[in-house]
Amino acid sequence: MNNEEQRSGSIKPANTTVSYGNLDVSEEFNTFEQLTDTADLVVKVKLTGEKPQKIEYEGANFTITNATVKEVK
Repeated sequence: MNNEEQRSGSIKPANTTVSYGNLDVSEEFNTFEQLTDTADLVVKVKLTGEKPQKIEYEGANFTITNATVKEVK
């Protein structure tokens, strides 16, 4: 790494994790209908809470659980 790279902070140190938890959605919808009017596909599901499984993928933590499809638009 040269001095310019050190000053600019453009290179991430090894073993650095990035948190995406505080990102905002670029669009905000107040109703389900607003969402379906702008999306190509929307699937409305009900999470059953059965068989939850926690996994980590590329530094992000996810919880997977069973769901029932309620509506597809």
